[in-house]
Amino acid sequence: MEHRNTQNPFETLAANSPYPVEAFYFVAQGLRASPAPGVHVTAAVFCWYLHDLALSEYGANAADQLKQWGLHSCRDFGVIVYELVAAGFVRARDEDSIEQFDGVFDFATAFREFHGRPQTQQRPRWRLSTMFAGTTLVAIAAAGVSKAEPNGWIATLFFSWLAVTGAYCGFANLRQRSQGWLLGTLIGFFFALAGAAGFVAVVINARMP
Repeated sequence: MEHRNTQNPFETLAANSPYPVEAFYFVAQGLRASPAPGVHVTAAVFCWYLHDLALSEYGANAADQLKQWGLHSCRDFGVIVYELVAAGFVRARDEDSIEQFDGVFDFATAFREFHGRPQTQQRPRWRLSTMFAGTTLVAIAAAGVSKAEPNGWIATLFFSWLAVTGAYCGFANLRQRSQGWLLGTLIGFFFALAGAAGFVAVVINARMP
């Protein structure tokens, strides 16, 4: 699906639908959270957008809030999306279908784990800055152990940063799976492998007499 205009009121659609107007605004909010206007988003990716949006907005009450709006499964997301398609708010591609929303995740399972945690606790996220800090410490330690020359220290830092940046970008593209994700994933992992190989080569070379 591609985002067009979801700023208009949805009272008319809700009046002829089993879902309240709040459900339409919630799904439209998910559309606005897509990578960029005009970028195609698969049904599975969009359902997880809505999952994360519900958790961020309503916390431990996310599943209960969705049920109040008549949203009991990902199929309900799909029904609203295709009502928006019919009304001209969203554009679907020929290969898109409402069946692609079926079984993306089970509401009871997807939200159950969150209910077992403290409401203030967030799911852990790997941030690039944290990864850079950890990688820098590892690179410095490796250079020190291998007794590398100053150029070797710089090289270990460079290759370690290249590896972590490539891995971060590769996994980010693999997770999002938006347009061009496969090429982005391959490029990211290529730089990750190149950085790792360069790092190992520098350390081994520094330890050689």
